[in-house]
Amino acid sequence: MSSSLKPFSSYYSYAFSLMWSQKHSWRAKHAEILVLRLKLNRYRLLKVFRNW
Repeated sequence: MSSSLKPFSSYYSYAFSLMWSQKHSWRAKHAEILVLRLKLNRYRLLKVFRNW
């Protein structure tokens, strides 16, 4: 039973790791975009305060 289940479990773990890596990369991209937006907003605020 375990010998017949082994390939299925390995395939499942591979698919899960692939899905997780894709999700993780999307999260990383999302975080990078968030940080860039925060930096841009901070820069705009600094410019506004300097012009004040």
